[in-house]
Amino acid sequence: MVHKMNKKFPLLKNDLILRAARGEVVERVPVWVMRQAGRYLSEYQEVRKSNDFFTICQTPELACEVTLQPIRRFDLDAAIIFSDILGNLDPCALYAPKEELTEKVAEMVRQFGVRNYIANLGHGIYPDMDPESVKTFVDTVHRVSEEIMNKGDPFNQLYT
Repeated sequence: MVHKMNKKFPLLKNDLILRAARGEVVERVPVWVMRQAGRYLSEYQEVRKSNDFFTICQTPELACEVTLQPIRRFDLDAAIIFSDILGNLDPCALYAPKEELTEKVAEMVRQFGVRNYIANLGHGIYPDMDPESVKTFVDTVHRVSEEIMNKGDPFNQLYT
């Protein structure tokens, strides 16, 4: 399998987890941490003193810094970027009336396109969520993405 790399993306210093994920034989089992894994570290607590949680999540420099903290401290092979489990759509949108939800989801799909993209609700399905709202989300993602693909939208063809 040939992997196309962005010419501006730096060479990886450690591709162990990627090789393991592809099923290749690796020299050891990789270790990685989930998002927010370093919240117990003193260096994280220092950043947190002057920034609230959502500011850290929404500020790329801060999110990068707190993501790298456990990697700097331990011999880890990878980390998921620090964030709240944010989906592509504010989970509260699922409480909106069906017409409003449909438009928000359609706009989300149009904005991201259909190539190299996965629709994600993160932890957006709450216990009191009406299953019909989830169905509206899924059905709208499918319908709008099929419409875009059938139109042959040139923007989305760039990612094939």
